[in-house]
Amino acid sequence: AVLRSGSKPIHVRLAEDFSIDAKVVKEAICGEVKMLVICNPNSPSGRVFKKDLILDIVEYCREKSVMVLVDENYMDFIDPSWDYSVSQQVNEFDNLFVVGSFSKFFGMPGLRIGYGIGRPELVQNIEDHLIPWNINALSIVAAKAALNDKDFIEKTKSYIKMEREKLVEMLKQIKALKVYPSATNFLLIRILSDGVNARMLQEKLAKEKILIRTCEDFHGLNDKYFRISIRKPEENRILVEALKRILE
Repeated sequence: AVLRSGSKPIHVRLAEDFSIDAKVVKEAICGEVKMLVICNPNSPSGRVFKKDLILDIVEYCREKSVMVLVDENYMDFIDPSWDYSVSQQVNEFDNLFVVGSFSKFFGMPGLRIGYGIGRPELVQNIEDHLIPWNINALSIVAAKAALNDKDFIEKTKSYIKMEREKLVEMLKQIKALKVYPSATNFLLIRILSDGVNARMLQEKLAKEKILIRTCEDFHGLNDKYFRISIRKPEENRILVEALKRILE
């Protein structure tokens, strides 16, 4: 998206555990930077950052006249989210804009529903550049229904958290893998064994009708990283058993 807009991306490397060092981020804010984009929770690691950390960076960027776009696409998986989401603070900062979508938590990518939260004048500026009829009527109905389905929301949060914890414990038994902490519906994993990379693992698992997402195309990662989704207990078990057979 940045490249398509004609802008030049400047990547800020996270720590080895995928945490944010506010000092490193601030040092990267130079004269040519117009906007800082932060994914919270992060993709592809699944790590979530505390609200205070994000707001500290937003405040620094305001002093430098730099906009901050916070992508909270995976925030719906966090419970409680108010310790992490900065969507309630948008009126306090004229340089803060928060975006999200219904594609991840609600599983509705085909409807192309997204949203942005910011101060009225910022929202109006964005609306002035939108194409007419950018969201269809059926998508609006679906979005409202999803937000009102409190039972689904609570059950999904609870289910993902429970199954994620179970899956992490099973994966920890495989010494050839390092599993990174996640607050979302996916896990980032690094292969520790020599002679095996994520592409090779992907090909072997595909023969067993199991798909994983290789992550070498993410900036800063190499061919040792891959990502998996949290699925049903039986599917998670089948995945772990397949990984054990291949790596052990």
